[in-house]
Amino acid sequence: MTVSEYIILFSSILIGLAIADLSLSLHKMLRYRKRIRWNLIVPTLGFVILCSTLNLWWSVYQKYSALESISFVEFLPQVLILVTFFLLSASVFPDEKPEEGFDLQDFYIENRAQFWGLFSLFLFLMVSSAAITAISENWSFSEYIANSGGGIIALVLALFLTKTRRMIFHWLAVAFLLFSIGNIWFYLVLA
Repeated sequence: MTVSEYIILFSSILIGLAIADLSLSLHKMLRYRKRIRWNLIVPTLGFVILCSTLNLWWSVYQKYSALESISFVEFLPQVLILVTFFLLSASVFPDEKPEEGFDLQDFYIENRAQFWGLFSLFLFLMVSSAAITAISENWSFSEYIANSGGGIIALVLALFLTKTRRMIFHWLAVAFLLFSIGNIWFYLVLA
């Protein structure tokens, strides 16, 4: 097994755990759907995180597929990104079985600081990782912004969403994330 295969496999396991947790939590919600007062923000964020999971796996493949060697210190930021993303995925849907009525909007508002805080940490780690790559590969500032500008905007937005309860801002952020993810998909190619 090559170094790149080892790193991609390890990353794929953590990403797979994130998808599994997201899927199991959704399964529990659907099983108890009659006890839930539905609001689309939570399932839509679940879709955003699922799409982001695919983007993350794709980017791991692109970043590490030609890798021949890596030190522990070089790989540690990737592990932090993956663990943070797992925690983010696990925070989207409620885990507990609702005994009586359960309101998804109330769940979202009560847990928005955790979700958007983890999302902020994930984005900060991604933007920082890109900055390290930019420095090591001598990118220009414009190249860095072209690669990380969307992440920087999303980071600022996510930090704001940890504080506000106004749903219009949350929906605008979700729309921005969906647009960004869709835009990224046009450029992703496995080769």
